Formats: sequence, structure tokens, C-alpha cells
Amino acid sequence: MPSNKDLITEIKDIDSSFETSGLNNNQLVELLSIAKSGKVVPEDDVVPEDDVEYKVAVGKSILTKRGILADGVGISVTDLPSDAVFKGFIASGYIVEM
Repeated sequence: MPSNKDLITEIKDIDSSFETSGLNNNQLVELLSIAKSGKVVPEDDVVPEDDVEYKVAVGKSILTKRGILADGVGISVTDLPSDAVFKGFIASGYIVEM
């Protein structure tokens, strides 16, 4: 498995706006996967509204600051390292509206 330093370097090479501080190896691998997919929504796009609730999609799980969230569990922007990561999960179908 690549080191955290190697993963951070690769992530920053793709997009330097990603926040990587405080992430463990598994979270960095997940973030790198999102960055490589190109499904990250730019920061200037519409941010999910506070009144809209989101959950993990059926058959999916996401490693978050609260631990691993299984399908159907509510999730918010604060559970992930950044808005860009949250939007990336929405774009890839891992997070859906309730």
C-alpha cells in the first residue's frame, strides 16, 4: 500500500484544492479514487442546500470522520474532509437525497 505522503502527492498533482490534512491511509485512497474519476464538482458550483438531507446509497458504504457509514445512513458535508469530496460522492452515486 502506498504511503500517506505518496498518496497526498498524487492527489495534489491532480487537484491542489483537495484538503488532505488529518486523513488516514484508507481515506486518502478513497479521495485519490474520486480525484482520478474526474467526478468532483468544482467549488463554484451549487453547494448542497442545508435543508436537503442525504444518505448513503443502497449497496454502498463510505469511510467518514464518524467511521464507516453503511447504506441508508444519513450523511452530511461535515462527515467528509471537504465540500468537494461530498460533491464527488454525490456525482458518483454514493450519496443520494433522502
